[in-house]
Amino acid sequence: MLFFGAEDSPPALRNRFEGLLEVKSLRAAELPLYLIDVPALRLDRGPDLARLRAAVEQHRPRLLVLDPFVRIAAIDENSAAEVSAVLASLRALQRDHDLAVLVVHHARKSPAAHPVQALRGSSDFAAWSDTNLCLSRHGKHLALFIEHRSAPAPEPLTLRLVTEPAPHLVVVDNTAADEPHQNHTDDVLQTMLLDQLRSAAQPVSTVRLRDHLGRRKADVVRALDQLRLRGCVLRTNSGWTLANRP
Repeated sequence: MLFFGAEDSPPALRNRFEGLLEVKSLRAAELPLYLIDVPALRLDRGPDLARLRAAVEQHRPRLLVLDPFVRIAAIDENSAAEVSAVLASLRALQRDHDLAVLVVHHARKSPAAHPVQALRGSSDFAAWSDTNLCLSRHGKHLALFIEHRSAPAPEPLTLRLVTEPAPHLVVVDNTAADEPHQNHTDDVLQTMLLDQLRSAAQPVSTVRLRDHLGRRKADVVRALDQLRLRGCVLRTNSGWTLANRP
């Protein structure tokens, strides 16, 4: 693996990797792990991209990790043209050298109907990737949503941070975590429904809400019923509307 962590010093990254390896009873000296130790790496610049290509050609990694995107390209994340140019160079690197490329990217603060839709900036980020791994925090746990381009998405995983013997994430039994997952899903969906009703000039039917948000009808109906019981929405003959709408 070839790893570039732009927001941490090489000693800090080394300590982190050694801690993770200790958890797995592995030794760094026995594994082909390489850290890119440069002050900056800007893949929108030809010389930096050429240096990265040279490192890949020299070490032949199976995985290249770049963390995070905002530190590896001085571009406008909302510009599809600028984003696609950088991502295209990574796609070419992946195909030329038969390796996997993992790019860490941040999400917006505003909620979205699906975690992948919450990626900050251009929609090219989601369109470029073959697999998306999206982390969403809920209480003491993290929910890991997985989306594949060419395969059905599995059920989300619940992760928990453990600090001993070194900070690392462990998978929590999903049976025990069903309620937190459900609460998190309901919270996000309820927020999205309120946003839709707030922006609508007239009542909206359940079917229209379902189609717009791309969620299962049963989930939408449950979330609407929860909002109704809380006094946030009303159901009329024409559809759903905010309870406090003037």
